[in-house]
Amino acid sequence: MNTSDFEIRDNILIKYHGNGGEVIIPDGVTSIGKRAFLKCKSLTSVIIPDSVTNIGSMAFSGCTNLMNVRIPDSMESIGHYAFSRCTELKSLTFPCTLKEIGSCLCDYFTQIFLRFPDGKSFRVHGREDEKLNFMIQKDYFKNIDDKYLFVVELYAFGFDDEGLFPYMKKNFRKLFPFMLEEETIPALKKILDSGEVVTKRRIDKLIQYTIENQKHQAQILLTDYKYQHFEFKSMGEKLKL
Repeated sequence: MNTSDFEIRDNILIKYHGNGGEVIIPDGVTSIGKRAFLKCKSLTSVIIPDSVTNIGSMAFSGCTNLMNVRIPDSMESIGHYAFSRCTELKSLTFPCTLKEIGSCLCDYFTQIFLRFPDGKSFRVHGREDEKLNFMIQKDYFKNIDDKYLFVVELYAFGFDDEGLFPYMKKNFRKLFPFMLEEETIPALKKILDSGEVVTKRRIDKLIQYTIENQKHQAQILLTDYKYQHFEFKSMGEKLKL
C-alpha cells in the first residue's frame, strides 16, 4: 500500500489519488470525507479500518466497478448517496448500532444487511432507507429484552428476510409480549395472517394475557382470529372477552 495515494488531513481522508483495485484505508483514519473516492472507476474493493466512524456524502458514488466493501462495527454515520451508482456492488452489510444514515444510500439492486453483534444478519429488501434509519438510531442489545424488541420491530416495519419468520415462529412465546405496543402491533398481525403460529390450544391464554395487561388492540386482533379460525362455543363467550 502506498500511503501517498491518500490525502489525509487531521485523520480525515480527503481524497484518494491511487490506481484503484483493492484498497486498504490506513489505520488511524477516523473519517472518509465527502466525495473522497468519487467516480474512482478503477476501485474494486475497499477495506475500512476500525478507526473509521464516519463515511461522508457521495464518498464512493460513481465507483462503477466497486464490488466489495468491508464496513467495521465502529461505524457511526454514513452520508447521503455514499454508495450511489456503484453498479457492481451487490450487497452492503452495516452494524445495527449505526446512529445516522443518509438518504439514497445505494442503488436498488444493492442488498442491505444488518449485522447483529453475535454475527447473524438480516436482509433489508429493496431500498428501505427510512426504515433502516429508524431501526439503527438506538443502541440495541444492552440485554436480552433489547434483542427481542429489536427483532419484533424489524418484523413490524417490514423486514421480511427469509430467516426472520422462522425465528419469530420458533420464539413466539418469548417475543409475544413485545408485539403488543401500538408500533409493534403490525408484527402480531403478520404472525396471525400467516395462520401458522397461533394454535387453538394457545389462543385463550394469549387473549387472557392481553386482557390482564390492558393491551386492547392485541385483544381485538386475537379475539377476531379466534372467531374466524376456531369459533366460539356461543356468542356469550365472545362477549365475555
